[in-house]
Amino acid sequence: MKIKLPEYIRSGIYKYKYILLMCAAGILLVMLSGTAESKTEVKSEEWLDANYDVAQIEKAAESIFAQIEGVGKVDVKITVKSGYEAVYAYDTSQDCMESDSGFSASQEKELVTVSVNGQSKPITLKIKNPEFMGAVIVCEGGDNSKIKLELTQAMKSLTGISADNIVVAKMK
Repeated sequence: MKIKLPEYIRSGIYKYKYILLMCAAGILLVMLSGTAESKTEVKSEEWLDANYDVAQIEKAAESIFAQIEGVGKVDVKITVKSGYEAVYAYDTSQDCMESDSGFSASQEKELVTVSVNGQSKPITLKIKNPEFMGAVIVCEGGDNSKIKLELTQAMKSLTGISADNIVVAKMK
């Protein structure tokens, strides 16, 4: 069975055959890229376990980056503008008293705690995450532009540091 296409469609296909071929190749690449595994995938539990201590974050980043093909031995240093800070709940009470000499006010603040497994822990209202300023990554594969790009993108995604504040250098 032969399908007969109208003349205007046949001429359009012939005229735009290269564009249609490029579109088909692009669609194929997009479909294939979704099935490939990323080599810079981060285990979120490993990253979160660092609890925002800069030294632990650096060590976690080093272990993650060392898994990227071509990086080799790696050392990471991160600078921080402000560190991890927890804001705790306080119970405040204020007393105002009138006396012959005027008014006097007093204020008492008490940390609110809860008992968890027999231990008293404060109630955390909010956690302020550290604000990162920049990073230096020194690795054996640091002279390769592909490695530099992958490490810069990985550090950017992990910390939010802009790419212009991340330096990747070759280890001696």
